Amino acid sequence: MKNVYSLIRNIVTNVDGFNINDVLQTDWDMLIEILCSQPEKKEKAISLEEFMNSVG
Repeated sequence: MKNVYSLIRNIVTNVDGFNINDVLQTDWDMLIEILCSQPEKKEKAISLEEFMNSVG
């Protein structure tokens, strides 16, 4: 049981967007699928000048 608590603590502290309620409300198979999936690529940040040029 100690390993389960350790896993939950690691998820809540290291996975962005997960809180304790999310972990407890997610079934085991879905939780493992989420943890094993590749993180989404974040879009590159652009400068304010590039943004202004893109909108007109």
